Amino acid sequence: YVDLKQDLQKDKIDVSKIVPAGALGYTGYQGNQCMLPMLTDAYGLYYNTDMFKAAGITSPPKTYSELFADTKKLTQLNSDGSIKVAGFLPLATGDYELANFVNGVYSDAQWYGKDGKSTLATDPRFTQLLTFTKSMTDWLGYAKLRRFFAANGGEDTEFSPSNLFENGKLAMDFDGEWRVGFIKNDKSNVPYATAPFPVADDQPQLYGTGQIGGSTIGIPRNPAHPDEDWLLVKYLALDTNAEKMLAEQLHNIPTVVGALNDSVLTSDPHFKTFLDIFANPHSRYKQINTLGFTDSTLYGAFVDKYLAGNEELQSGLEGVAKEIDDQLQLGAPT
Repeated sequence: YVDLKQDLQKDKIDVSKIVPAGALGYTGYQGNQCMLPMLTDAYGLYYNTDMFKAAGITSPPKTYSELFADTKKLTQLNSDGSIKVAGFLPLATGDYELANFVNGVYSDAQWYGKDGKSTLATDPRFTQLLTFTKSMTDWLGYAKLRRFFAANGGEDTEFSPSNLFENGKLAMDFDGEWRVGFIKNDKSNVPYATAPFPVADDQPQLYGTGQIGGSTIGIPRNPAHPDEDWLLVKYLALDTNAEKMLAEQLHNIPTVVGALNDSVLTSDPHFKTFLDIFANPHSRYKQINTLGFTDSTLYGAFVDKYLAGNEELQSGLEGVAKEIDDQLQLGAPT
């Protein structure tokens, strides 16, 4: 893709004053502004207010330990011991959007060190995060959770009216801002509220943050109409009114500061939560590099095995880190 810095400089645009740093972080690489964000997603917590009231919970959880405690209070079992209502689904990469939780933003975990090598096995925050996730999985029961999820439609229900949260079978859900639109369009009657997702107990200052990341737009190399291409990119990515219009229609977060106070978007308190999460200075995506999604794919496969009890944590993380570093070496430019 074309580096857009020249076009930005030509039009005297300081993109850092228009787009929050978190969104610029996943659309640029080593000083090259190869893309611009064009709407984004932000992850937070959806919770069933009636279930909270019945369980005597007066506010959404803010830390991992509070999330676990509330999960225990909210989970309901059938007479045979099977799950009737899950307080939370902690099975990470196998369920809905949980793969984005274990990326580590809510623990302030860092994927790479200054030397560019993987820190999955050396940053203790990954160990703490996965230990916590497995503790909830083990409490609910891995096999029991799998049966519950499969019996209720599994992954196929995420973007359908059969979604577990929308049908009162999941008390708390890790999800993006788009769920607000889905709940409305699916005509779900679920009583709910939204909040930032809980953070690691030793990182309370992060509360209010979230993983972000969404659509991008750029210009391929050797364009036939570079001036016209830039006009389109500039309009869709940096024009406040264009971003407002797109966000209102698509139920996604606008990626320009001037559109974050759009009266249509902020009028819905469910959605405003996610506007605030995106605007939080700590919100970000995982660190990126030339591997694209390869690193998260390798990591996700390990997390699945670890939660199932088929992998040892430290040696497994060391193995994934080595695989990532080896892939980086193979893909390094000569």
